[in-house]
Amino acid sequence: MSNPYTAETNSYEKCKLDSDQTEKPSMVDHPTYYNRKDAIECIDEMELVFGPETTAHFCLLNCWKYRYRAGLKNNGYEDLEKSDWYMRRYKELKEKIEEKTKNSLTYIYHDVNMVTCSNK
Repeated sequence: MSNPYTAETNSYEKCKLDSDQTEKPSMVDHPTYYNRKDAIECIDEMELVFGPETTAHFCLLNCWKYRYRAGLKNNGYEDLEKSDWYMRRYKELKEKIEEKTKNSLTYIYHDVNMVTCSNK
């Protein structure tokens, strides 16, 4: 196996290797600080309060933010995983909106496609 820190290794690989070497609770899927006892998760409450359209935009912008700053603040691989999580949630919300407005011409949604970094 080659040295993971050589010039040939891209930063994404290095971030993943660094991430794999330390076992921590998942900070990507449903972190505890977004789940209060006896309450629904923050993102689900946002959808109920602000609606799926606004929450979808929030998810898309968070996806962008985590990709933009990947590796600059915390673990870069974790940032990319969070970006992927928000893109998956964006797509789920977009499908929900499209189903809800299937026969309506009143809502136009911008289609955004990004390549995810994990295979989830």
